[in-house]
Amino acid sequence: MSCARLVVWDEESCRKVHEATLLILESVGVQVRNYPPALELFAAAGARVDGNRVRIEPQVVEKALASAPRSWLVHSRGRAETLDLKDGNSYFGPGSDCLYIRDPDTHERRRIAHADIEGLGRAVREAAEPRLHDVHGATRRCSAARR
Repeated sequence: MSCARLVVWDEESCRKVHEATLLILESVGVQVRNYPPALELFAAAGARVDGNRVRIEPQVVEKALASAPRSWLVHSRGRAETLDLKDGNSYFGPGSDCLYIRDPDTHERRRIAHADIEGLGRAVREAAEPRLHDVHGATRRCSAARR
């Protein structure tokens, strides 16, 4: 069975985003609020922790990326079905776990309502192919992030 492959960025664009991300994580960092165990984990991994500001050197990020699994299975509740999240596989869902939705009538961004979730559920049940899953995607990793 043939399938479409979604490519959002070419290798060069992906590399540029990766390098910019490394720069931001190193210089600006991230703020971790109200969760001291996370600060401890960052420090143990080699990040610089100053109060609740965490700055992460590129080599710490690269080491974490290198240690991350290249695939994993997401198991369904109550069914034998699994989703194999790995390079090249994408799964799309109805978005029922999103906080916001684009209103189909007004095209305005707004908080999702219970009625929206019910409608999304009906759409999933009625869809024949492709099967919809409530998982938003496993994205392709560019070579800059695969070192």
